[in-house]
Amino acid sequence: IKTIYVGSVQESYDTIMNYKGIHWPIGNTDIGGTLALTEIGDVKTPFNVTTGFKFNETTSGAIYRLMYNVDKIVMIAGDGGVFVGITTNDSYDGTTLDAKALYALNLDGTLNTTFAAGIATSGIMYALTQDALNNVFITGDFDEFNGVAKNQLVKLSSDGIIDGTFDTGTGFLNDTDPGYTYDMTYYAGLVYAVGEFNKYKDTDSDRIVAIDPITGDKNTVLNTSTFGRTGIALPYINCISIYNDKIYLAGNFNTYGGVSYNNVISLNLDGTVNSTFDICTGLNGQAWGLAVNSNGIFLTGSFATYKGVSLGGKRVIKLGFDGTLDGIFQTNFPTLVGPPQRLKLDNSYLYACGDFNYTHASVNTTSLLKVSAITGSIDETLNLGIGFIDASGGANITAINDVLILDTPIPPPVDVYYSFFDNNYGGDHDIKYNDGQWPV
Repeated sequence: IKTIYVGSVQESYDTIMNYKGIHWPIGNTDIGGTLALTEIGDVKTPFNVTTGFKFNETTSGAIYRLMYNVDKIVMIAGDGGVFVGITTNDSYDGTTLDAKALYALNLDGTLNTTFAAGIATSGIMYALTQDALNNVFITGDFDEFNGVAKNQLVKLSSDGIIDGTFDTGTGFLNDTDPGYTYDMTYYAGLVYAVGEFNKYKDTDSDRIVAIDPITGDKNTVLNTSTFGRTGIALPYINCISIYNDKIYLAGNFNTYGGVSYNNVISLNLDGTVNSTFDICTGLNGQAWGLAVNSNGIFLTGSFATYKGVSLGGKRVIKLGFDGTLDGIFQTNFPTLVGPPQRLKLDNSYLYACGDFNYTHASVNTTSLLKVSAITGSIDETLNLGIGFIDASGGANITAINDVLILDTPIPPPVDVYYSFFDNNYGGDHDIKYNDGQWPV
C-alpha cells in the first residue's frame, strides 16, 4: 500500500489548502503545507494534522522539498515565496516554529520534536539528500546554518545535529562571487551537487562536483569539462540523477567541453561524455525536472522540441538510454496547461507535480499527475477529482512543489490467531494478534 505525501504552496496568509473542493483539515481557515493521500486519492485520515503550517500574515509560504529519513519526513519549508525562512509568528498545529525552515514530521503527521529544526539564516535552502548512514545534507545559497558558518552545504545527523567535521571551506563560488547549488543526490559513497558555480573549496568544479560525505572534500575521480551557455548569462544545472553508473544532468546550458549539448547530457562517473546517450540537438529550452530508473529518462521544462522535432505541446518526455524519444509515451501522455516543476518515479509509475492543470474524463484536475512510466497513460486508480483548487468559486491553483511516495506496512488483521512451531518445546502453538499488538 502506498501513501502519497504532497508539499504545497500557500499563496498568501488567507488562502488554505483545498483538495477536491474541501478545506483540509476540515473546519480550519489557515492551513497550508502538507497532505497525505491514499493510493486511490482519498485523504489519509490517520495523518493527524489539525491546523498544519500557518504562515505569518504578511507573506506567502510553502513546503519546498520532502524526504523520508529513517522514520520521519524531513522537509524544507519557507516564507516569502523564496523559502528564506519562517518567522516567529508561524506555527505547525499550534506549535511555534521559532523562525526555522527545516523540519521533520512523523508519519502520522505530528511534529517530530526530536529532530533539531534548522534555519539558513542568511539565504535559501534548495535541496536535500541523505547518505547510506541516514545523515542529511542540505544545500542552497546560505553561508550560515543555525548560527554556524556553513557555505552553501551542511551535513546533519539523522536527528538534525550539525556535523562539525564535515568541512565545506569556502563552499561554492562563481569565480569570487557566491555560487548557487540547486540539486543533490547520493550515489556509490559520494554526494553529488549541481547548480550555478565553477569552484568548490577554491578548486575548479564547473556546475557539478562529487563530495566525500565524511570529510567534505572534493572527490577528484569526477573530472568535468566546462559548461557553456549562449549569451552573457551563466550556464547552470537544475537537476541530477545517477543510474547504472551514468550521470544525467538537465538545466540551462548549450555546450560541454566546447561541444554542443543543449540542456541535457549524460556523463560517465569520471566526467567524460556518455556517448551512448545521443541527444543530437537536444532540447530547445531549459529543463528543470528529471527522473531516471529502469524504464527510462524523464524530463520536464520550458522546451517545445527535442532533436528539432516538435513535442506537440506535451510537457513531459521520456527518452531511452540511447537518447531516443519514446513515441508511445509521448502519444499517451496527457496535454497539460503549464509544465510540471518536479518529477518522481515509483517503480513503474511517474508522478508529476507543480502549477498546472489538465482534463481527464471530463474533469479538470490540477497540480498532481500519476501516469504509467511505460505507456504514459494516466493511472485510473488515483482519483484526484479537481485536485488542489477551491471549488467554491476560486480559481487559484495550489501548486505542489514536491511529492513523496512511501510504502505503508500492512499489519496483520486484528484478533487473528497464528500458528507456529516452537523448537524449544517441540510442538505447535497459537498466538493472538490482538488490537494491533503482538503478545510479549
